[in-house]
Amino acid sequence: MPANEPSEPKAPLIWLNYNSMHIIELAKSSLKSIMELDYQNYEVIIVDNGSTDGSFQAITEYLAQSIPPRRNYNVIRNERNLGFTGGINSGYEKRDRSSRYVLPINNDAIMSSDSLRRLVHVMEINNRIGAAQGVVLRLTSDEIDSTGGIIDELFLLHRPDLEPLQHQDELAITYPEGTCPIYRISVIDAFNDRLFITEAVMSYLEDVFNGLMIWNLGYQCVLLPFVVAHHSRAAVTSRYRGAVKPSYYFHRNRIAILYLSNSKYKWMPCLFLELRLVFRRLRDAKEILRTFVDGLALGRHLRNKYGYRLDIYCAPLHKVSPVAFIFPEKLHNERNRFPRSCEK
Repeated sequence: MPANEPSEPKAPLIWLNYNSMHIIELAKSSLKSIMELDYQNYEVIIVDNGSTDGSFQAITEYLAQSIPPRRNYNVIRNERNLGFTGGINSGYEKRDRSSRYVLPINNDAIMSSDSLRRLVHVMEINNRIGAAQGVVLRLTSDEIDSTGGIIDELFLLHRPDLEPLQHQDELAITYPEGTCPIYRISVIDAFNDRLFITEAVMSYLEDVFNGLMIWNLGYQCVLLPFVVAHHSRAAVTSRYRGAVKPSYYFHRNRIAILYLSNSKYKWMPCLFLELRLVFRRLRDAKEILRTFVDGLALGRHLRNKYGYRLDIYCAPLHKVSPVAFIFPEKLHNERNRFPRSCEK
């Protein structure tokens, strides 16, 4: 099919690398998979986040030796590590401005050859979908790695119930997870000039924020009933957990998004859960208090500068009981399968 046919709109894929020499063969396999997709009208934007371990050189050599010259790709190298969100955004800035969709791809994910074509097809026939993802399996097995997520009123994350996928073509989720989602660029442009917010949000929950903003704009986030990739989760980042401090970013960003939200459990569970962490790990009390304070400051900054406000009740949501903040492991699993429409 010709590349300019409406059924194959332009869709850039943004592939991010950072110090991946310890998994370089997996990274090459990931690149190979996205260079061989069964789709004509796409470009690959390869971003290196200032790698210092030789992986950037190994990747550029692989591209020169193994990728046909006809394949359209662009290589960007940042001077320093901008984190996941900053790295993806630097690639997003270089996209073809005629692009209709964008897919950020983890460099430890192997995409199925028909994944892009099938994702775009669904987006094309349903213009109310702002973001979507397919099923992601683990790299070494057929176990499920990712199906997107459903949040609850405490902003804890849950997998969706997959049973309805057997009876329908798509399933509403709060957000598509960051391994290889597809976003409609016109919807992203309605609330951000980048793909992800990056102000002090290097990584963690940026996909939740995007999902909620998409629902707030009256669009949907959906899970689709086909496999799009196999993924070796945290293959790269597990080596740098001590330096990156994922727990800090996760809890801080969770507090910031809670601050922006209208959850009826907005303050009490957030404070109580963080205090529970303090009592569990007294030696970490100072760090946890800093996480809480930084989260509130980030939430205020995002609201004051951009006016972000998140109505979580117009997205698919797990509801919790009034005492769930005391025993979060006892959450109810009642879900709004058909969320109310957000008022424009």
